[in-house]
Amino acid sequence: MITYEDITQLTNEEIAESCEDAADLLEGHWIQGDWNSYVMKEEDGPVITFYCVEGALAAALGMSISGMEDHERKELLACPVYDAVLETLNHQIHQELVDAGHRTGDEPSDWYDKGELTNWNDSDERTEQQVVDLLRKTAKRVLGAAE
Repeated sequence: MITYEDITQLTNEEIAESCEDAADLLEGHWIQGDWNSYVMKEEDGPVITFYCVEGALAAALGMSISGMEDHERKELLACPVYDAVLETLNHQIHQELVDAGHRTGDEPSDWYDKGELTNWNDSDERTEQQVVDLLRKTAKRVLGAAE
């Protein structure tokens, strides 16, 4: 993982790397209902951190996630990585509706807006694999790779 001084100005490669890093953090360590949670594995063992999608993005970008302040979350929401994940999610939902015959191939709607990735993450039917897949799909999309 790399830490960026200015997370509002990232290249597509940096966006993709941040999404891959966040996906790596989430695998086996995903939670709902909180940005992050710490668990002591054994008495003297390592502390294991669990993340929601926003917490993992913040950690992957080198942001401090313990005691996240409002201004820090606003910085995350202004980040092109957040925008890229949100765009991928909205396109994915739109395509699922098109495939099911509920929508035409017109321009996707904004099913989720700024600050709502946590709502999607915390949905009862959400799975860890769906969250990880969204991040990996975003990494491929911003690099122009075929899915």
